[in-house]
Amino acid sequence: MMTTTEIVQWVIEHFEGFKYIDDPVDTGGATKFGITLRTLAYYRKRSVTKQEVKDLTLNEAVACGVQVFAIEPKVDQLQDWRVKLVVYDYGFHSGQPRAVRALQEGLGFLGDDAD
Repeated sequence: MMTTTEIVQWVIEHFEGFKYIDDPVDTGGATKFGITLRTLAYYRKRSVTKQEVKDLTLNEAVACGVQVFAIEPKVDQLQDWRVKLVVYDYGFHSGQPRAVRALQEGLGFLGDDAD
C-alpha cells in the first residue's frame, strides 16, 4: 500500500527524472521533476523564474504534486492506492480533468461535473 505522497514521489522518480529541461519545442517550458514553471507559480501563488524551477528540490516537487495533482482534484480521496496511482499519473501527465473524466467514464459514472 502506498500513501499519496509515496505515489507522487514514485511517479516523479520513475517517469520524470531529476534533470532541469527547457526545451523550446515543449509547450511546458522550463520543467524539473515534471513540475513546469506555470505549475510551480500556481503552487507558490506568485510568479516564478526559470532559475527557481531549476533550483526546485525533490521535496518541494513532491509537495507541489500532492497539492496540485492529488488534493485539489480529490484524487487523494480514492480508497484503493492502485487506482489512485493510475489516476494521479494520468493526471500529472495529461491534466487532472482528463484523468478524472477517464475514471468516471470507466466507471460509467458521468455526471454534471464531468467537464
